[in-house]
Amino acid sequence: MSGWIAGGIALIPIAITTRWLMIHAGTEYNPVDATRERIAGHYAEGDASLTLQADGTYTSHNLNGLTAGTWSHFDWNLNFSKSTLQQARWITICGKPAILPYYAGPDASPGLVLQKQIEYDSDD
Repeated sequence: MSGWIAGGIALIPIAITTRWLMIHAGTEYNPVDATRERIAGHYAEGDASLTLQADGTYTSHNLNGLTAGTWSHFDWNLNFSKSTLQQARWITICGKPAILPYYAGPDASPGLVLQKQIEYDSDD
């Protein structure tokens, strides 16, 4: 029986590493296709949300330092007027757009990640 316990304990680091790789694999912190059209959209995680309009305006809900105003980007870096956010960043995770409003760098925990929500055509 103790062999099963030791084997189970030995698998814990493997399981933790596998989970970390599944979450972080495919995360691109500097995506090359950061165009206004690709970035614009509605992003959410839990009760926090951010909507970036193609006309350069934004609104947010439950994000510290961000309410409404205008947005712009330089590559993957996002700038928001009327905001205290610093180093907000547009990224992709497994090819899917996301926003790190409080970017901490690829070597640190990114914290909140807002995932772009899929838009459905009402005619479908």
